[in-house]
Amino acid sequence: MSGKGRARMFRPMYRPSFSLSLPARASLLFSCLLAALVMSGCRPSLRGSGEAGIAASARAASSEAAEEAPVNPLNGEVADDAGLLNRRVLAVKVENDPAARPQSGIADAEVVIEELVEGGVTRFICLYLAHDSAAIGPTRSVRPTDMDVVRCLRPLLAFSGGAPQVMEMVKSSGIMYVTEDSPCFWRESRRAVPHNLYTSTSRLREYLNQQGDAGEWGVLSGLTFRQKAGGASSEGEGEETIRLVIPASTVDVPYESGCSVRYRYDPSKRAYQRFVQGKPHTDLGSGRQLAPRNVILQFVQLTSSGVRDVLGAESPNSMVIGSGRCAVYTEGEVIVGTWVKNSRDEPTRYYDLVGREIRINPGQTWIHLVPNNLKTTFIP
Repeated sequence: MSGKGRARMFRPMYRPSFSLSLPARASLLFSCLLAALVMSGCRPSLRGSGEAGIAASARAASSEAAEEAPVNPLNGEVADDAGLLNRRVLAVKVENDPAARPQSGIADAEVVIEELVEGGVTRFICLYLAHDSAAIGPTRSVRPTDMDVVRCLRPLLAFSGGAPQVMEMVKSSGIMYVTEDSPCFWRESRRAVPHNLYTSTSRLREYLNQQGDAGEWGVLSGLTFRQKAGGASSEGEGEETIRLVIPASTVDVPYESGCSVRYRYDPSKRAYQRFVQGKPHTDLGSGRQLAPRNVILQFVQLTSSGVRDVLGAESPNSMVIGSGRCAVYTEGEVIVGTWVKNSRDEPTRYYDLVGREIRINPGQTWIHLVPNNLKTTFIP
């Protein structure tokens, strides 16, 4: 492949059969992708530990402190207060229509999940555990996919409302929720309806307190981080770390209807600057450009939900239970592999081509539920 700046189409391999063992599938996938890259002129590198003895000594020296430090399961960062990690997760629906930008509170979320809704527009599920935000929004309605995505977190789901069929889905799911008729929300007079409904973590936490929602929830996010608290490596003792490394400094996700996304990796910040429609995607409160540490493309099959909006457009249903291909962007590289979610009550996990969970950097992560037929690209 000639031309260093030429975009390369990402077409990761799909796992061939569940009848094969995980090691067998991983070996086959690794061989296929490696052969494809070699034939196309790409030059991946195989990175090994090389200094296992030194690394093992460092791990031993800091393992005790690492185990004691309270680590946020949503972003891998050390929490100032371990009690913050025992709270219920807040899951807030935020719209991404061009008229809703710039939004508020997205930069404060530990995880942001972007999903496709009707008309080619996308919408966010913003997750908060240890972090707080004074204003989150504009908040909008719930969609059929949301229950499959968030139920495993046992969150408080906050949204503006929903179609009658979808509200029945919410009620039958057993997920705790609040809608716009609650004091948790307010209307912002400086913005036009329907892009002016907001909430905050303080109002949502107060609502939980009023409901007597105390207790330790113990969140399982499904994400695995490269380092534990205190700088200790998250690799196993003496484990040889060898994986396929593909540089990827720019990522394009060509959503339609004014929602196309580009990420550019900034090595100085070790983060991915986010652009929408070619412009920096900023936070309304701070004015700063959104810049997550990790970006995950989770390729999903879209099916008919039978739910339509007021204009008659159908809301697609993203099939997030099962398995599929994924691309995980972290530290300026892409790791291709497979996502697996066995049920609503289990988190999604991301595996590399040799069957190990993909480790990402501590910090905010954006997860894109990308239709299988969408042609995403990256530039080294």
